[in-house]
Amino acid sequence: MRDRTLLFAFVVVPLLGVTLVTWLSATATFTATWQGKKLEVTRNGRWLYREGLSQGKPTVAASPEEMPRAVAIELIHDFGIMNPLTMGQHAFVIRNEGLGPLVLRKGPTTCKCTLSKLSRGEIGPGEEGVVVLDWNSGRDLLYSHEATIYTNDPNQSELHFGVTGKVRQRLSAVPPTASFGGIAPDGSGKAEVILYSQVWDDFEVVRGECSVAGVSWKVGAVTSSDATLGDVLSARKVTLTTAEGLPQGSLSGYLRLDIQPVEGDAETLELPLDGQVLRRLAVYGPAITMDGVIDAGQVEKGRAKTTRLILKVRDPDRELRVTRITTTPDFVNAKVVAYNHETPDAGIMRLEVEIPSNAPACSYLGVPLGDLRIEFDHPRISTLDLKIKFAVVAQERIGNQGQAKL
Repeated sequence: MRDRTLLFAFVVVPLLGVTLVTWLSATATFTATWQGKKLEVTRNGRWLYREGLSQGKPTVAASPEEMPRAVAIELIHDFGIMNPLTMGQHAFVIRNEGLGPLVLRKGPTTCKCTLSKLSRGEIGPGEEGVVVLDWNSGRDLLYSHEATIYTNDPNQSELHFGVTGKVRQRLSAVPPTASFGGIAPDGSGKAEVILYSQVWDDFEVVRGECSVAGVSWKVGAVTSSDATLGDVLSARKVTLTTAEGLPQGSLSGYLRLDIQPVEGDAETLELPLDGQVLRRLAVYGPAITMDGVIDAGQVEKGRAKTTRLILKVRDPDRELRVTRITTTPDFVNAKVVAYNHETPDAGIMRLEVEIPSNAPACSYLGVPLGDLRIEFDHPRISTLDLKIKFAVVAQERIGNQGQAKL
């Protein structure tokens, strides 16, 4: 009996709980409270303010003699630029151009917007009513808020009013990411970012921390040659520089800056960094993957196939002298030749990888892959290691599928 009780407590009850939660997720309405308002989440994840729905939708007029016609003077209003975290208000006009009384009821709104006023619940023929929206601008660069009015107009049972605009930025950056782009193997990269405020009269960068080793930064004044930012009260230019000789590969991280305005509390801005330290020897072509795999594809047994790629040297000594080439499997042939009519010191060559006609049926499409190593007589480029992906197949049909068979 004790075993059955434990089984029920530890197995059956949790399963019933999971089933109940799943059923509620499919059928119930999720609600929350924000600033004293009851919110409801929609299927697309947007929170709506459901005040006024308890009134219900108005009954639609049944006969042509009683039929109203709801006409909104405007549905979307561009309110323009606002300060962050401030309240805005706009009045929308609804006209009844029908024959019967137009009944209006409040519908849902987005969570930072309220229908503060519906001047009339019923508008007679030829008369007008006013819908007043209140909203908070928030902090984002753009704001957009909506409210719905239900009507008894059979041809337009809902009117959707919206306000849009921009928010003045307390502190922002342009561009939003400090990008160094491609950095030469022995060179340094540079990026410039403008910090600006549309609210503060002035500010100073008091301290900073960079997560990427080898990146230095300094703050300077914005000059007349810098891009015009428009409605800006204060700005500073941040110049970032990478050290020479950083390891090849991607560069990513952040610069965290503490900003002190002339009035008010300090704020922190985290500026993303990105860039790429280029390879001293790069391989290009449609057959090379991001992982350094040469994809030669399928080769019909008894036929040769050559895959051609481009080698580019980014080094003061651009002449690349090959001393040895090894391949696995060893029947794969590879050679480095001049690219068209380029001279040896041009830094551009062609790599040719051949699957010969006498290659046996085999598969190097997964595990294992083929290998290619090229050794050079060069002061800074010693080897190039690549993988080769290919299969040698005999063209024998299996049933009606026409599949290749090894």
